[in-house]
Amino acid sequence: MERGLKIGKLLLAFADLEHKPAGFRKKSRRGVSEVTSTVILTAGIIAIVLSTFGYATYVLGIESASREFSQAQGIMVSFENLVEDLIFRPDSSAYIRFNFRTSGPSFEQTGGSVTLWISQHGGSSYTPLAAGNASIAVFRIRGGSSVGTADSNLVGDSSILLTDVSRPLGRVTVNQSQGAWINLDYGRVRVNYLGTFKFYNGSSLEEFNVVEVTYLNLTRGVWYGGNYLTISARNSGVLSYQLPAFDKGNQSKEITFTAVGGWPTPKTERVTLTELGGDLGKRTIVRIVFAKVVVTVGGG
Repeated sequence: MERGLKIGKLLLAFADLEHKPAGFRKKSRRGVSEVTSTVILTAGIIAIVLSTFGYATYVLGIESASREFSQAQGIMVSFENLVEDLIFRPDSSAYIRFNFRTSGPSFEQTGGSVTLWISQHGGSSYTPLAAGNASIAVFRIRGGSSVGTADSNLVGDSSILLTDVSRPLGRVTVNQSQGAWINLDYGRVRVNYLGTFKFYNGSSLEEFNVVEVTYLNLTRGVWYGGNYLTISARNSGVLSYQLPAFDKGNQSKEITFTAVGGWPTPKTERVTLTELGGDLGKRTIVRIVFAKVVVTVGGG
């Protein structure tokens, strides 16, 4: 009986609801809750997607800049090889191309120099070149703002006096100083013992020691901007001359080659004719080779 009364009341209540205008019906709390939850969930998913996309873009940017910096190191090593090949080839040139996106080239005068003194104890003393002619410039490539690196040598070392012809005059380094940098400089001099050769001395053939001294001076040419750049090097001239012959020597009349200067830390290094393999029992001829290479950057 009670069960029947309850069912009857429910039917009456339903009939009454059906006859009420739509505006008087109560909204379902469950419906409102589902809509609100859907909106919140959708907004959260969108926020997560946007955040993830932004982070992924940032990470990809860092990886791209790091990869470009690594490629630029290879470009600089290749460029050093090109310049080295130009030393004894006046008016010759070579170039290399690179697409700069986050990095960029620059050229700076360091204010430093390298000077060579050639002296014989108790005899002659020469400075082959004035310090201004042997000034040190550095060609540099700056990495992107997100790139970091450790200081290291890619080509050469910190020596300023080279005695082995197989060692390059150029030095390529990377360092971190208000950004990541790749540097190419020629702040050194090569002193190479070529052996003994016979020359006519005015009356007869005489055997001489022959030593070759080589400098390379890097200078800036015309630069203009762009992303895909051509970096070119041109040998604008070679100054070559011979110093007056040094006398025959002995242990008390040794011939000494002393280099002073360098970049970024000045130093002094020296080598004697005996250490080079020369014969003090013969007179010595020193030949100076000074090459000037102009670096030009341009593109579109």
